Amino acid sequence: MAEDPSAAFSVGQDRPAVKETRYGWLGPQYDTIRRQCDVTLGKGALHYISYSVDGYCYFATDILEADRRLGGLEVPDATAEALRRHLLRTSRHLRFVIGRLDHAMRPQCAGKLLRAAFDSGHGALHYCSVADDDYLVGACLAEKLAAEAGPVLGALAEAARLVQGYSGAATSTVTGEELARAGGSVPDVRRFVRRWIGSLDEDIADQAENVLDPHDVHHVALFRGSEPLLASDLFAHPRMGRFLTRIDAPSKRRHLAQFAGLAHAVVRQLEFDLAPALGSDLVRTVLEAEAGAFYHLRVNDEAVLVGLTLDQASVAAAGERLTDLAKLLRFRFPGGRVPARPEWERP
Repeated sequence: MAEDPSAAFSVGQDRPAVKETRYGWLGPQYDTIRRQCDVTLGKGALHYISYSVDGYCYFATDILEADRRLGGLEVPDATAEALRRHLLRTSRHLRFVIGRLDHAMRPQCAGKLLRAAFDSGHGALHYCSVADDDYLVGACLAEKLAAEAGPVLGALAEAARLVQGYSGAATSTVTGEELARAGGSVPDVRRFVRRWIGSLDEDIADQAENVLDPHDVHHVALFRGSEPLLASDLFAHPRMGRFLTRIDAPSKRRHLAQFAGLAHAVVRQLEFDLAPALGSDLVRTVLEAEAGAFYHLRVNDEAVLVGLTLDQASVAAAGERLTDLAKLLRFRFPGGRVPARPEWERP
């Protein structure tokens, strides 16, 4: 369906620069969700939100032209319109990317892929499943706001689920209690570590394996390109039994090796697709399912850190610990260029 020019209008008295574009009609029950999107944009963490069903975008709202400024940089009208078109194409394409990852991820984390975050260091793109084939895509185009964008879009997705009569599934956010629990490892955890790939210096491997904890990070791996340098897990730990009821540890390791390769290929392709809005490098990708999450973190141009948690309650804590590990490993894998800024920010 072609875009209806008459459907683009400003809403809200406090933020007259919020622009909404409707591409189809879903029914009056979605008016509440559209208003929730406008309220969410008013929080300032996101610059663009779209609502799609099975790859078709029904409406999008943004503040790309708000006060002619975005993240402290001037954004001309023509640039804002180009960003809007690019993000619309991306929201449509993301359905197929998520579908592919969701199918491949099932042996790793039980249940549907609910949320995904693609962070370039200059901004982030977030995906949140609402219900069935409905999903939200949100873009944050300012580095300083990227950490806030995921929880904000997650809360919007929860509100949209409730509007449609579904119960909420609380989004994963970092809490002091969770991080405090994650800080204490089981004293004998090292004897349950299984290293099934290892071609790194022992001190680097030990540093990576130190992040493993039965409460949050259950698998860690390092790659140079597509070549695995290290793969270790805690699947032999007694606490892991309740997470391995549908698949045994050897099968899970085999699936993990295959999925890591797929995730790396998808991230590489998305880096190209998202370059106009976010820049050329995705430094952090998080794929969160109904039970657990998979992490893909860039160490430098060649090295990538991969991690897995099987516990939904520990998604945020595992992400924090793996992010800290990636920062430490950058000193052990020197080199790498500075990530390119988005095209719209370049002079």
